[in-house]
Amino acid sequence: MGIGLGEDTELNISGSNLRGVWRSLEFIEKLKSGQIDELQIGKQIAVIGGGNTAIDVARGVVRLGGMTQATKPTVMLLYRRSEKEMPAYAHEVRAAKQEGVRFWWLTAPVKLMGYGRVKHLQCIHMKLGEPDVSGRSRVEPVPGSEFTIYVDTVVLAIGQKSQAEFFKKIEGLALEENLVKVNEHYQTTNPKYFAGGDCVNGGATVVEAVQHGKLAAEGIHEYISATTAISSSATAKK
Repeated sequence: MGIGLGEDTELNISGSNLRGVWRSLEFIEKLKSGQIDELQIGKQIAVIGGGNTAIDVARGVVRLGGMTQATKPTVMLLYRRSEKEMPAYAHEVRAAKQEGVRFWWLTAPVKLMGYGRVKHLQCIHMKLGEPDVSGRSRVEPVPGSEFTIYVDTVVLAIGQKSQAEFFKKIEGLALEENLVKVNEHYQTTNPKYFAGGDCVNGGATVVEAVQHGKLAAEGIHEYISATTAISSSATAKK
């Protein structure tokens, strides 16, 4: 099983359903399929998130602006932690900076505002606290540091949901933090099921997903061979 992740994770702030506020997957789909007129990106774009998807969106908008407008749009990427904690690849971040993406570190969205269509984004500055269970520093809002910026478009790219409900239908298949639990052969806790890719690691590269598939194929081969050998042995004894 390599079904990946599901829909975009929702950002639970008011105004997220205003026109001009996009979920990353839908935005990228329209961008890649050439449905540019539907995006109406405008001049001031804010991308919320710190992963490779957020970087893809930001770089795509910069390039789109250069092709369709007299001047490039201002593209801001807002991330609630510092650059050090950013999960996106460092070389992607460097490339985005070179292309003109403006990074706002330790910045979190608070509220989206507008009448029908988004016009303003209220944010708050954050600060790093003590490490959490994952080892990353916790982030805490700085009281009284709220500020508002003008925006034409906002793209929410804070991650994707696990398809945990699908996996819960498979008897004997265990999950860890809504991801499929596998052994070194990518075999799940139900021995007849193997899994790999984003549904196992929470989201990485296509290359890694392909590698999981190869290792899982080897695991399946070993499992079938062992099962066949046991079956043949039992038949011989009869």
